[in-house]
Amino acid sequence: MHLAKAHEYETEVDVLTKLLDREEARFSNLKPNSTPAKEPEEPLADYIVKLLDMRPMGKAEIREYAERAGYQGDGRTFHATLVNLSRTARIREIAEDVYSLPEATGSLNLVGKLNG
Repeated sequence: MHLAKAHEYETEVDVLTKLLDREEARFSNLKPNSTPAKEPEEPLADYIVKLLDMRPMGKAEIREYAERAGYQGDGRTFHATLVNLSRTARIREIAEDVYSLPEATGSLNLVGKLNG
């Protein structure tokens, strides 16, 4: 009796495994190219400084660019990098969650005065 029941369960497990294999194959064809992104060579801090060399940016925009470039990490890592860059004066927060390079802030103030 117990052997028959065990065999029945084994058969059900085999059927479910085959079903899961088919579903996995079906859904893997729907996913975009899932090859792992190449990890960037330069540190996140250097990448952020290069981004801000183009123009001032908000925190969310910087993070979006960094993620697109392949930088991975949670929000804490990203925030800690911005804080460390600010504390070492490599970047400057010119408004709430808006960052620039330290030398760029003067020109922003001048542009604001000319337009205002």
